[in-house]
Amino acid sequence: MRVVRLNVFETNSSSTHSMVIVTPEEFEQWKNGDILRYRWEDEFVSKEESEKIISKVKQDIATKYKCDVEDIETYELISEYDEDIPLNFEEYDDAKNLEYDINHYTTKNGEDLIIVCWFGNDY
Repeated sequence: MRVVRLNVFETNSSSTHSMVIVTPEEFEQWKNGDILRYRWEDEFVSKEESEKIISKVKQDIATKYKCDVEDIETYELISEYDEDIPLNFEEYDDAKNLEYDINHYTTKNGEDLIIVCWFGNDY
């Protein structure tokens, strides 16, 4: 890999790379399902907010496909609509279907960070 722009992670390989950087507290909350993360957004939401979002997505699907909301299982949403709903850590990882590594890092200013990197081929 060569540096094209400073402080930017770039690669020209055909493999997939993804990274989430959080505080240790956020990581524990995410792993425990107390907060959930959108796959393509830099945002966490509470479990309660997630339930509202999932309910709305289910309603939209039911309207689109003319079916009952009760017939739509949340686990089905994860595989089909994972970009539209917030996911807990396990769901987020499963949606990527990649290997991952978790690292703890302390900045020179003493900030603790957890860095989760997903990598591998996604084709």
